[in-house]
Amino acid sequence: MDSDEILAEVFRDDTLKQLSFTVFKPIDIPLEILDRMLQVFNEIPGRTFIDYDSTEYNT
Repeated sequence: MDSDEILAEVFRDDTLKQLSFTVFKPIDIPLEILDRMLQVFNEIPGRTFIDYDSTEYNT
């Protein structure tokens, strides 16, 4: 991994309807970079939380 790359994971918790992210090296992430990461995450399929209380999952 090059020095200008950031390895991060965004975790989606459908039960709690929360997002969290982890970086794998202690770094200061500029707010603009974090904002762009979340924008990209919101643009990809799979961003919508799963509603486990719906009848679709309780049959």
